Amino acid sequence: MILIIIQILLLIGIDVEPKRIDCNKCDIDKIKIVNENLEQLDYEMVMEFLCTLDVICRTNTEYSEWSNEMIFLLLENSPGTFFQALQDEGLDVLNEVLDKIKSPVMEFNYQEIHSKIENLDQQGSVKNKILKALAIAAGKAGFKIKK
Repeated sequence: MILIIIQILLLIGIDVEPKRIDCNKCDIDKIKIVNENLEQLDYEMVMEFLCTLDVICRTNTEYSEWSNEMIFLLLENSPGTFFQALQDEGLDVLNEVLDKIKSPVMEFNYQEIHSKIENLDQQGSVKNKILKALAIAAGKAGFKIKK
């Protein structure tokens, strides 16, 4: 029965698999787009940014620092959209995001970000991992997250 439904959907042109975004790793233009649209971000912009994250980008200082800052700005300004996109990305991107959160390039209001994430209507390991990574970042900066 499911196979028949999938075949019908394919015949009428509806995608049955999520669309993957083609992107270039370390693409600084995607960071620029997110930065310029922080007040009106959408899911696609965040996905396009997230897909550029990769371990190989760590040697690109400008990209690495700006992407680090952008992750924190997304957590501050659009945590719901950020989480939705992050959950749709793969484990490699999640691990890269966690590494960046644990090692911020500048100071942020970790308590405020933690509270915003804590209050999100999200459950599961991604939220817990982000909260733990924030606690590590705060600790490195000499702060303790209050629960």
